[in-house]
Amino acid sequence: MLIVLANLFIYKGALEKNKISTIIGIILLFLAMATYQSFIAIYIAICIICFVLVVENESIKMEKFDIIKLILFVSISFIIAFVAYQIVLRIFSYKISNATE
Repeated sequence: MLIVLANLFIYKGALEKNKISTIIGIILLFLAMATYQSFIAIYIAICIICFVLVVENESIKMEKFDIIKLILFVSISFIIAFVAYQIVLRIFSYKISNATE
């Protein structure tokens, strides 16, 4: 559920240029990563689905430059949440072990 809400807020922030929605989305994405790291793949899949829905929606007029900006915005939001997650892991000295060890 956190992943879906994170995606909703990040896309809302991107399309409506709403910084608060973007920040809430990044925080939710960070919490989802901290809860279960496999949510990253689910988040990427949901982003792709939402991207296709936004681009195919006839009521939202988007130029090619706007589409590139949307992709960059969502990607940068993901990178910010991921870097924050990695920083918290390092602060608390939590090591993710390899399953083969």
